[in-house]
Amino acid sequence: MALAVISLSILCCLLLMKKVLIFEPFTAGHRKNFLDWLLEGIRRETGTVRFVLVSARTFSGANEENLEFDPIPDEESHRLSRLPWWEKRRACYRLLQSVCRTHCPDEVLLMELTPCEWHLLLFGCSVPVSAIAFVQPPEIHTAWKRQFKITFTRMLAWRVDLRTLYYLNGNRAADHMNRLFRGRTQALPLPDPAVPMTREAGPPEPASGRSNLRFLFFGAISSRKGVGVLFQALELLDAEFADQAIFLFRGKPETPDEFEQAWKQLQARRPDLRLDLQMEYLSDRDMIRVFDECDVVLMPYLRPEYSSGVLPIAAGRLRMVLGPEGGLLGRLIQANALGMTVPITPSHLKEALSRIIRGERMFDPERALQFYESSSPEEFAQQLLNPLKQGGSSHG
Repeated sequence: MALAVISLSILCCLLLMKKVLIFEPFTAGHRKNFLDWLLEGIRRETGTVRFVLVSARTFSGANEENLEFDPIPDEESHRLSRLPWWEKRRACYRLLQSVCRTHCPDEVLLMELTPCEWHLLLFGCSVPVSAIAFVQPPEIHTAWKRQFKITFTRMLAWRVDLRTLYYLNGNRAADHMNRLFRGRTQALPLPDPAVPMTREAGPPEPASGRSNLRFLFFGAISSRKGVGVLFQALELLDAEFADQAIFLFRGKPETPDEFEQAWKQLQARRPDLRLDLQMEYLSDRDMIRVFDECDVVLMPYLRPEYSSGVLPIAAGRLRMVLGPEGGLLGRLIQANALGMTVPITPSHLKEALSRIIRGERMFDPERALQFYESSSPEEFAQQLLNPLKQGGSSHG
């Protein structure tokens, strides 16, 4: 009899607990780290919420006392990643609808809003939604694009029960959007977490001051990250400065054929440039090593309304960055004395490279470490989970 009462009590508790479905069909690049850190935060929870993780099989073994893992089959995950962008978005939305019907959650957490946002606006969702929004509308430079994105987001908040929007390093964006949402949706800033430094990495040390400066372009090699503008700037770089620099590229091109053609063209036009390319995925340990081996990190991003995980890594290893003058990235670099900002044009980048090679520096190690420490994975997980724990279950 006592066992039956205990079993019934446990069942009632489970039925009354809120159930949150975490949806992340892609795990490339930073996405896997985001999930790793979120799962670590869930493991520290006391069991006030039940979580269901829908993601690739990379996270096999992710089942915990308060976490159920529903893996996406490998073949489906690979198929999704190869689809054209619009078909990929439609497939993501269909998968989201399917897993919602299967698990009947009280709320869904989208680890990125973009793949589902248009279909959510057009077709809605039967479940309340929270999401990380990588694009921050108030940070968009072009006026009509900024207004369109703001209007789109407000319409989305009315179309679905949009509970929380998280903006990475987005204090300004969150304040602006909260004034527009007027309480219907909560906008919150979220630390853009940096990879923790392992013991093997050792304490950060200032750049070496080598006679040949090593400039690093790290991460996905794409047009929105300004690799094309950077190539044009390198073509313009005076020979005397080119002789004093080495340019390291570490990452995978988003459009391999276009990148290969541009790379060969740069090599043919400027055979005197010292270029070092490695197109491969780097482990966290190797990534830290690459940052330690460089002197300056290049971030000539054309979409500065996004945050970037490269910034806190560079700060944590005491490496100055060269980045865009405006938007969120420019403000973070300037406010935390992380490096030099310029308009992202070939001529401005060329001049900035020349100034750095001549010895000009804009970097404060103490403030850089403070910025890095504010970007901890633990804080990321805690701030992401806190709103999800509010409210009870609608089940039972």
